[in-house]
Amino acid sequence: MSPSIYATIGQRLKAERLREGLTLEQLAEAAGISPSFLAYIENGKKKLSVQTLWKLAQALHLSPGALFENAATKASRTPVVSHQIDFLMRDRSPTQRKHLLRALRTLLNTRR
Repeated sequence: MSPSIYATIGQRLKAERLREGLTLEQLAEAAGISPSFLAYIENGKKKLSVQTLWKLAQALHLSPGALFENAATKASRTPVVSHQIDFLMRDRSPTQRKHLLRALRTLLNTRR
């Protein structure tokens, strides 16, 4: 039996929270919910409102739709990698972005 949409969202939330290096408490505070409620959401035991989904996505710098993706069943990890690159580029100066892109191109060229 496949997991419910709430379990899938919970798994994605937890994965993104850990990827961001956030504790349950930190993400819960950023979204304005209790840590225990967030734990229930991550475990697929509680349903969340669209408003709560929106707040959690914003706190994780994601679109709400990104939380519906099930990374475990996706054939391609490109969207996740693309999101990570986008996250690294945010709030960087034009010079920093240029250097990051140059470093990425160098890495890609050395792996061919």
